[in-house]
Amino acid sequence: MPIYLSCLLAWLLYSLFNTLSKNPGVLSGARSAVAIAFSAYIRTFFLVAAIAYTLLAVLVFMLNNITGVGENVVLARMLFAPLRALKQFHDAFHASWQWLSLALMPVLALIVIYYVIKKHAKRPGIINGQQRASGRAFTFFTSAGMHSAVNKTDTALSITSGVILLASLLILQAIQVPFATVNARYNLENIIVAHHIQTLDEKWNLHFPPGTQKKTPLSADLSAGIARLSRIMEREIMRSFLHDSVSLDSVQQFQLVSTQVRQNLLKAYVAQKQVAADPHAYEATNPFDNFEPVSPSPAATSFIKAYAYQTAQPGPATSFGKKMEARLSTAVSRLSARDQQMFRTQLRDLNNMYNDQVTIDDVITMSFENLHDSLADNWSKEILKNLLGEQVFLKFFTAAFPRSFQKAFDNILEMKARDLLTSIFIDHKTVMASIHNIRHTSSGGVISDHLTKIKDRLKKHPLPFEKMNNAIRQAPPAIIYNRMQEPEYQMTENRLDVYVEKAANNLVRPYIKAAYAGGLSTYEDYFPNSLQSSVPTHYAVIMKPLKRFSPTSIVAFTREEAFNNAFSFSNLSANPWTGGVLIGRSPEKSSTAAPDIRDMQWEDSAGFVHITLIDAAGKKYKLGSFSKPVIAQALAYAADARPVATTMINCTDGALPLRVLMHPALVNTPLGCNIISMDRFVDTYAYNEPSGQVQYALLQFRYQKFMYDACAYYLIFKRHLYEGTENFLVEGPYKQFTGFVISNFTLLKQKLLNGSVFNDPLLSPMRVKKSYYHQYLVDLIVTHLASSATGEEFFNKINAGFPGNMTAGDILITQSEIRSGVREDPYLLDPDLRSLMLPADDNPLNTLTFIEQVAYNKSRFCKKDLHPEVDNSPWAFPYIKSNNMIQRTIDQNVQDGVNKEIMDHALAFTVAQRLFRSAFSGALGLGFPLSRMGSLMEVCVSGVGYVKTPEWSAGYQSLPGMDKEVFDIMGVSGEENERACR
Repeated sequence: MPIYLSCLLAWLLYSLFNTLSKNPGVLSGARSAVAIAFSAYIRTFFLVAAIAYTLLAVLVFMLNNITGVGENVVLARMLFAPLRALKQFHDAFHASWQWLSLALMPVLALIVIYYVIKKHAKRPGIINGQQRASGRAFTFFTSAGMHSAVNKTDTALSITSGVILLASLLILQAIQVPFATVNARYNLENIIVAHHIQTLDEKWNLHFPPGTQKKTPLSADLSAGIARLSRIMEREIMRSFLHDSVSLDSVQQFQLVSTQVRQNLLKAYVAQKQVAADPHAYEATNPFDNFEPVSPSPAATSFIKAYAYQTAQPGPATSFGKKMEARLSTAVSRLSARDQQMFRTQLRDLNNMYNDQVTIDDVITMSFENLHDSLADNWSKEILKNLLGEQVFLKFFTAAFPRSFQKAFDNILEMKARDLLTSIFIDHKTVMASIHNIRHTSSGGVISDHLTKIKDRLKKHPLPFEKMNNAIRQAPPAIIYNRMQEPEYQMTENRLDVYVEKAANNLVRPYIKAAYAGGLSTYEDYFPNSLQSSVPTHYAVIMKPLKRFSPTSIVAFTREEAFNNAFSFSNLSANPWTGGVLIGRSPEKSSTAAPDIRDMQWEDSAGFVHITLIDAAGKKYKLGSFSKPVIAQALAYAADARPVATTMINCTDGALPLRVLMHPALVNTPLGCNIISMDRFVDTYAYNEPSGQVQYALLQFRYQKFMYDACAYYLIFKRHLYEGTENFLVEGPYKQFTGFVISNFTLLKQKLLNGSVFNDPLLSPMRVKKSYYHQYLVDLIVTHLASSATGEEFFNKINAGFPGNMTAGDILITQSEIRSGVREDPYLLDPDLRSLMLPADDNPLNTLTFIEQVAYNKSRFCKKDLHPEVDNSPWAFPYIKSNNMIQRTIDQNVQDGVNKEIMDHALAFTVAQRLFRSAFSGALGLGFPLSRMGSLMEVCVSGVGYVKTPEWSAGYQSLPGMDKEVFDIMGVSGEENERACR
């Protein structure tokens, strides 16, 4: 509050109290009780309170000039008790009245003054037997009672009270509580903590007398365990200064920790691939690498750098944590071999019980602790300055923190650390109690106050965290597989250029290169791992100038479209490049909440792990027995989050065999071979099922598609609805389609039931997917197919009846093809978690569905805002689906032998990845022990072996008539591809 307003308020209160107490006549009737409140007793109490208040304010001034409090801790605590209360009142007073100071207070003061004057003027009072003159405002301000000889004592008391109140309010404006006072408080903390440290030193020396035992080098596993334990204790100690930071209580925080865990799991998996002697290149991407381009906020950028730095530390990240690690290592090195083995057991138990993932609060507290560390001084200042803003940072971190702050903070940290290190060698129970009691320790109250202020400030300004989480969504953790090294890519591209140059026609060369370049495409081209990649793929670089020559390829879509589809199960369900195996959907919404899982346990048994979940109430959910390789790959697959397990795509416009794309967590593994084999079950068994119904439905669609495309290209070519440069792309299909229809017109009429099949929703999508086909052209086909005797007559009628104002894009809207595949079934996270358990009947067809469906993409001619590649309700041959023909046929062929083994592995993998995907998303509760997944990966990942998975659906020998030179350039007939899955 400004000083002039303090003066006004003090004088107003004094005058009001004095006037009302001396003139009870102004309060008549029911108001007379109010006058009693302004008796001499109240004025006396008011005087005492003002004097006490002023003395406390003066005490602040005195403490501002004291360099230390002294060694009498009791006296120091007594001095600081009222000081702390005064400080809290001071802060609350300013926080509550700050917004009133500039506008409301002056108005209120004038209203009260006017009201009292008006009442006083209207009701003449009797003072010492004389009638008070009406309308004399001056007598109010000077207070009539002041001139009464009878009331001199009361008058003096009132004047004194008012003066003291005025003085105390002025002092309240002038005092500066933080700087020297905080310095004195830190000195007090040093005094209090010093005694504890001395006691702990004595206790420590009883366990480890200096020089009594010889120090021996520690084994690698003990050193790593000590580093991890020091990291846990460091964070527990740091979190003791922020009392509500122990548990993950927000979705935002959970997402950060989940991202960190996912990245660590992928790094562990990639490391194992190298151990398994896989000669191909793998990489686990860092979700924070692409942060700066997508988030210009300095605060968010500095925070994410700090977060990424701390998550990358295998051990403690602060100077005191490193000292604690060193002292612990020294102590353990003096233990006997038997005691060291016992310590290993303690380490394992402790490391398994604590979440050692970095939290938002860790960044705050560790930056705060490192503020005075010479190695991290500028780094910490930059973080806090960007997070808090320049003004707040200067307020907190300039004069507010004298040199004694560093000593006090370090002493408190050391005291808590020594307490833990001393207790850890007594028993496990003592250690657990010590760590849990850290957050209840009273030491460091002033430090906690400052850290809480910082945290409160950040809560009011969550923008850095919002930007950080947005950056993570745009570049989530991922694993990348490259089948070639950089020199191999360059050599292959050079050989392709030489081959293309042999073409005689310059106009044809770009189309040839665009067709064959798809042989260099990778999983990341079709399902990119980030929205913005700093290094584009080789295929993307090649196709950038050739985009217009291959508009149906993946490069015709923006990276944003491809990225959004890559992580969406529903968008990929009808994707033209995802006919294969799609596993990794989110659970359906349920009216009942899933259990709040708080622990995950497992039993290791002969290559298998038996997994059990435990919820907050202690209920156990036994999920089943999974093989270790399946668990490791399910962890990596769910951590990457892309749901395409494998697919075969026509990336070269038929110039080469289908390209086999496999998720990087499955490629070159036995499980990957199983998934590819499962993908082929539909084509192997369903198409040839005995009744012939599947084949009949598929052929009916192919006949319809052929007839529609023939009519479309006929109209486009005859009416010349294309650019001259596209003649090569129109003339070929025109001759192919119309020539076949004219030659086989009678047969086609018979197969298409004289056109009636186009109107059958069980056999035709053309009346269902109305936006994908020109409905008037479908009407013409149905009308004239039955009435025409020859193909020439039929096309002439189509041309004559079709409107003349149409473009090529209006006629040929989409292109389509039949895709077979496997889809994970929808599921719910019910209260019993049955969807996360291996089914008792062990029937994979209750979890996976085999399908035939029509996949669409936009025609090269279409200019409409149409996205058929993300159709959430694909046309899946209702004629087949109604009788469950495919599922029944597959079921008959997977009951035993190799096929049953393939399906068993696929089922276990599907269920396991559901578990981990649900845990990463928070669907199993924000208290799920994410850090346990790292331990589970360590147990299982070594079982993942190397088996080469195929890159192509077929070799040169199976496709006679193709150009062997191109096959050799692209590696189709390479020895490695030939021995795949053997």
